[in-house]
Amino acid sequence: MTSFWCVITLLKLTMTHLPLSLSPALFAQAFPFHLVINQDLAILQAGEVLQRLIPHPLVDSTLGQHFRIYRPNIALDFTSILQQTRSLFLLQSLHKPMQLKGQMLYAEEPALLFFLGSPWLTDTASLSPLGLKLKDFAIHDPVVDFLFLLQAQTIALAEMKTLTEQLSQQKTQLHAEIVERQHAERQAQLYQASQIQVKELEKLNQLKDDFLSTVSHELRTPISNMKMAIHLLKLSPTEAQRSRYLDILQAECAREAHLIDDLLDLQRLESSSKSLELTTIHLKNWLTTVIEPFRERTQACQQTLQVNLMQDIPDFISDSACLERVLAELLNNAYKYTPPGEKITVTAQVHACDRPETNASTAKSGDCILLRVCNSGVEIPAHELPLIFEKFYRIPGSDPWKRGGTGLGLALVQKLVAHLGGSVQAESAPNQTWFTIKLPIALARLAEQT
Repeated sequence: MTSFWCVITLLKLTMTHLPLSLSPALFAQAFPFHLVINQDLAILQAGEVLQRLIPHPLVDSTLGQHFRIYRPNIALDFTSILQQTRSLFLLQSLHKPMQLKGQMLYAEEPALLFFLGSPWLTDTASLSPLGLKLKDFAIHDPVVDFLFLLQAQTIALAEMKTLTEQLSQQKTQLHAEIVERQHAERQAQLYQASQIQVKELEKLNQLKDDFLSTVSHELRTPISNMKMAIHLLKLSPTEAQRSRYLDILQAECAREAHLIDDLLDLQRLESSSKSLELTTIHLKNWLTTVIEPFRERTQACQQTLQVNLMQDIPDFISDSACLERVLAELLNNAYKYTPPGEKITVTAQVHACDRPETNASTAKSGDCILLRVCNSGVEIPAHELPLIFEKFYRIPGSDPWKRGGTGLGLALVQKLVAHLGGSVQAESAPNQTWFTIKLPIALARLAEQT
């Protein structure tokens, strides 16, 4: 709805004091179902698609020959319509079962009414009987998005029906098996097992719904914004406006690419098709480079970003790009969920892989590099900790600042750390949460063995 009313607002400004105008051809393209009416309610102009739908000529006829005003409940005359220009109008066709939904806009000198709207549809099956196709609607028309959502809903309902039938069949089979058992204890065990299976299936179904909802929303939102920016870019008369809409296009393209890259990276990691690009990492310089972009962001949110680096920490061999992605994801999470006035701490030290943590200044071949990202002012409930590395999982109510995300970040972190031969662990205590990464110093030998 937002894009449509933005275009209406632009049209209102065009008809008032701004030096903007739309050619008749561009106006007809932007509003394929419009009507232009004079004081005698004579139709002076009509959208091309609307003229095709109505079996009688519209131009040079009167509004009352083809439509009646279904809503608001007013008389069919210029003055009554003019008094309701801020109301939603429904025009009922006298020739076919079709209603047009839109708004009347008034233009002075000469006195004209512009009806801007489109057919009011409640399902995709209504398109064909009216002789309509999706391409007949303007890009900005919210009906297009509504019809796509209806189509997605139909598919989802069909899948849900199939899943429900499967659940029903499994329940029937389990019930039959339980009935066959005579022993009460065994019967209770089977019932308990059936309940667990049903809950697992419901959980899988919920994860599927969450996946579809998240990916659909995250993919659709940038596309919708890009479509609107492209449309307004075509109408932009000044270089400044064109530059603004190009910036919007660039930002939304980057947002779309980021989600797609995350999905592709997860797929490659899960299929073990992503190779390691090993290099020697000087941790002090490397940490400075990775952390620097977050300093300004944390300062803007009144957060403190601190780095604790063990003295004489050794260089080690790993995939720099993968490790940078891991630390950036953890820092981004800490930045998003740390309240103002709290602290984010990054710690790096040597850790004996098979012994408790140590601050020893020398490293042995069996030691690990330990990286830890800790943020204060936030706590993850204990029952949520085992779930946070699952794809698309979000802790309920954990994002009070509505900074969003796809729920893929920590899943990628876990997969990338495992790909580097290490491990990642999340822990939480009152007013504090930390993520600990352990990576082998001798990853080169590990890579040679594999």
